[in-house]
Amino acid sequence: MKDMQLTHPSIFPAVLRENQRQIEKWGIQDHSPFEWLTYATEELGELANAISEHHNRGGDPEAVWKEAIQTATLCLKIAEMYIALSIKRQVEEMNQAARRGVKITPESYIEDGLKRGDL
Repeated sequence: MKDMQLTHPSIFPAVLRENQRQIEKWGIQDHSPFEWLTYATEELGELANAISEHHNRGGDPEAVWKEAIQTATLCLKIAEMYIALSIKRQVEEMNQAARRGVKITPESYIEDGLKRGDL
């Protein structure tokens, strides 16, 4: 199967719908990173089962789609949490530099981070 480069128009709306479904079912969750990893691993296992069922027994491709969207949604939630942590760290570093009299703009911070490989 060839990578479709996330161009199918239903992918991202499906993730947003799944996110809303999860919030309605579980509410806004607050867990440790390892708990989130456990949940993502469990979802990945369900995706693996759906793929195996489809590949080996002619199972429904809709089941694979459903599990892939659930897994993607959870993984994107984790990514979003770490983006927030990264931004918080960047702001703290900029504030520390400002207290030392060093002027750092968001643009220079991003440029330096790209050079270092941090971003």
